[in-house]
Amino acid sequence: MLDVDRLRVFREVANTGSFSAAARTLAFTQPGVSHHVKQLERELGVGLLERSPRGIRLTPPGQALLEHAEALLARLDDAERDVIEIAKQGGGKVRLVAFPTAAATIVPLAVASFRHQHPGVELKLAEADPPASLPRLAAGDWDLALAYEYPCLRLPNEAGLDYELLLSDDMACCLPADHALAHERQIELAWLSDEVFVAPYDCVCRDALMHACRGAGFAPEIGSETNDYMAMQALVAARVGIAVMPRLVVSMAVRDEVVILPLARGTLTRTVSIVARREGFKSDATTTMRALLRDVVAGLASGPLAIDVPAARVGLAA
Repeated sequence: MLDVDRLRVFREVANTGSFSAAARTLAFTQPGVSHHVKQLERELGVGLLERSPRGIRLTPPGQALLEHAEALLARLDDAERDVIEIAKQGGGKVRLVAFPTAAATIVPLAVASFRHQHPGVELKLAEADPPASLPRLAAGDWDLALAYEYPCLRLPNEAGLDYELLLSDDMACCLPADHALAHERQIELAWLSDEVFVAPYDCVCRDALMHACRGAGFAPEIGSETNDYMAMQALVAARVGIAVMPRLVVSMAVRDEVVILPLARGTLTRTVSIVARREGFKSDATTTMRALLRDVVAGLASGPLAIDVPAARVGLAA
């Protein structure tokens, strides 16, 4: 019978890529972490990790064990929380992770309402982009995630997760307020071919921007890189370049020195979903949180830079 604690230690070592990082996360000593992994290897009779000066990597048996461990530990966590929530008659915990723009715009409004409806439920909140948040959601570290994807990139969804479309966000263009295009009703991406761009650094958002620009017939000149949309606006205001950003940013804040104008529909779209484990525990509290997230988004479906919300939800904002 495999020891659950050793499986947890092994999973942390595999996911962090080092014994020392796993020890810090688990509040163990590094020799203690190493002992657990070695004992697990002895019990199974196979090597799970290959060690080298560059770090560690999983052997094929180690990779197979990690996949099983992720599923087993997630189910154990669900079982524990199920029992606790029933015992507390609606108490317990909701763990929500969201990408930064959603964490600054959608999540605070939903959380305010949630605390009023479920004062006895503990909330754990964090922000992370999908490449980091979704594997941890699948592993059972979170109950819900707000995650985005770019349909144009056709990247596969994380296995074992369910995606509920929350909104579609057609990108917009951020320009200095006195730019020659600042009074246009919408911007064609091809008009920006001679501009210098302030762009996200290496990430899915950067890949999607490059894909859209190639579709418009040019490769953009990148003058500065940041994934912080408020910093991006500041750089545009300082005339470092122009930028492409989600319309959702408008519900956060817009600097006086810039204008944000819609790109032509269909130029570049980012979809946002509520994501949960397909086999994960679904409490009344997580159901409430999902409903509140939908309510908040319904209120963003109007205005000059409105996001697209499934039609059935728009009425919720009334």
